[in-house]
Amino acid sequence: MERNRTCLTAVSCLVAMGFVINADATILYDTAGTYFINTTVDDDVLTDNADAHVVVGNNGVIRGNASNPTVYPGAVKVRRGSLEVAGNGRIIAGTNPNAIDLTSTGAVVTLRDQASVTGNIYSASPGYNPELSSSARLFVQDHAVVNGNVTLGGFMRVQDQALILGDVRGQGFTTLNLDLRGGTIVGAVALGGADFHRITMSGGAILGGVHGLPSWLDMTMSDGYIDGGIRTSNVVGSFRGGQVVGGIFITPSQASVSSLNITGGAFDAYGGDWLLAFSDSHSYYSSTAFSTLDISGGQFGYGNAGNGFFIDEWVNFNIYGRDLVYSNGWLTGYLQDGNWFNNQLTFGSNWHGTLTIHNVPEPGTLALLAVGLISMGWVTRRRAGLAKVRARA
Repeated sequence: MERNRTCLTAVSCLVAMGFVINADATILYDTAGTYFINTTVDDDVLTDNADAHVVVGNNGVIRGNASNPTVYPGAVKVRRGSLEVAGNGRIIAGTNPNAIDLTSTGAVVTLRDQASVTGNIYSASPGYNPELSSSARLFVQDHAVVNGNVTLGGFMRVQDQALILGDVRGQGFTTLNLDLRGGTIVGAVALGGADFHRITMSGGAILGGVHGLPSWLDMTMSDGYIDGGIRTSNVVGSFRGGQVVGGIFITPSQASVSSLNITGGAFDAYGGDWLLAFSDSHSYYSSTAFSTLDISGGQFGYGNAGNGFFIDEWVNFNIYGRDLVYSNGWLTGYLQDGNWFNNQLTFGSNWHGTLTIHNVPEPGTLALLAVGLISMGWVTRRRAGLAKVRARA
């Protein structure tokens, strides 16, 4: 069933149209259906049905009830169901700084086209949040703009030319699962809390860095740009592409060990800082398991190498390439992907790990070696055949 209703502020009109007034919001959508808002609504809105779909379309505006900001936090509260802001639709926060609030199971918000949100977006849905089963989902795409911060426990995707002018933050005791395929986050991705978070980055930009102390972070980066570096505690990281400016700092201090696997990408420091600093103190536990740093590709310090690499405490470092040599505090040679590596390597006074250099022949050498072995085998067989012929003679 599809409904096309223009929301009005007069209570009598709302009641006549079948809307229910309750203590949570001035306008309540608690029955299944699709509702279109194409005018200005100066009241708070609550969506509270799994099959209720509210669309704020062209010329549609929802402004929070500034005269009564304690009604609930946010101009639009999506308890259940979905909110879609499309065309040039707008959501504007009232006195309360939250413009959109996702509060319960099955809340979905999509911002697309030239949609804009003035104010913060907030959710505190607990638990691990993959896309399809997340209790709260936020999609920001096309040319949509959020002029505020996003504090989210749940799944979030940013793509196309979308723009978030504030931070993207993790809410305490919740999980943020951020899928960044495009767009720009002008602020930081600030995770925080002793919680588990996931970032998958295949495009787009984060201009304020990724900060996650003391959280656990599962990060995969294949493309995109991060300015402000990465600062986190426990991490499982895989970098295959993209660019990180401002260094990577990993200081695990919890029970879990960390692993960082770099096969591609470009990494630069700020002047006078570490390009990559990795330590694992085990300060809370007596575990002797090692964290690991594996590098087989990428470009390190081409723009600014800073002070190079710093490795300390319970960290093993493996590097793969050819002609790699560690001498007088410098590690030089070619990585497995062919990139030249030339960086200062400093080990802390409490370092207990190992540095293992895996030098392998370059592909051309392997091919020549294979040809040589095949030729040697052919010559050996030929000589054996000639010997047999002579023996018969």
